[in-house]
Amino acid sequence: MKSIIYAMVPARVGSTRLKLKNIRLLHEKPLIWYGVNAAQTAGFFDKVFINSDEGLWGKLAQDYGCEFYHRNSEFATSISTADDVIYDFFKNNPECDFLFWINTTNPFQPYEDYAKAFEYFIDNNLDGLITTTKDKIHTRFMGKPLNYNANDKLPKTQDIEPVEVFAFPFSIWRRESFIRNYENHGYAYLCGNIGYWEVNKLAAVEIDDEEDFLFANAILYGRDNPLCYKKEYAKLD
Repeated sequence: MKSIIYAMVPARVGSTRLKLKNIRLLHEKPLIWYGVNAAQTAGFFDKVFINSDEGLWGKLAQDYGCEFYHRNSEFATSISTADDVIYDFFKNNPECDFLFWINTTNPFQPYEDYAKAFEYFIDNNLDGLITTTKDKIHTRFMGKPLNYNANDKLPKTQDIEPVEVFAFPFSIWRRESFIRNYENHGYAYLCGNIGYWEVNKLAAVEIDDEEDFLFANAILYGRDNPLCYKKEYAKLD
């Protein structure tokens, strides 16, 4: 029997760092449009949902031609966790076998990754998958070097071990293991057999504050302007 795969785009109204960010226009389109459009364009999901505590998102979902899941308000506060939101969705959509969480804050995630990541998910019998980026950059944590020796010559960037950072443009979970771990432990985000999928640097661009919004707008302007990608070099006399 075919597995049912849903995509869920969460959209809480009460964002604190950037007010009403999900409906703020980014290059003439609401920020939430990018996640919904990527999921729909992929042609991979059985259903695409906007998940929110506010009914007003239902009209937006209708306009975009996707589904609307009206989240209980107890899972829409600033202290609600992703574990709670995912569990609530799984419990109220029992037919869903696998769930993709697609963040509105990462507008540059290529839709082609969804099917590739899911194939990796199945091949490795994963319970959850988290997207990450890897970067060869000298890194400190809590005042201590992570990937270089502070008592030696500073190594070249290309010679150090990369650090791997959670990126979150999308994540995947398996229904049965997520529900079991949540009900047994009260959390499930990183329970079971967790895998990691590397995304490119553009996909990892996350919009959380005003500076991020300006940065994303600049990327979109440059991407749509062929002159910005013209390969030229300064003349050396």
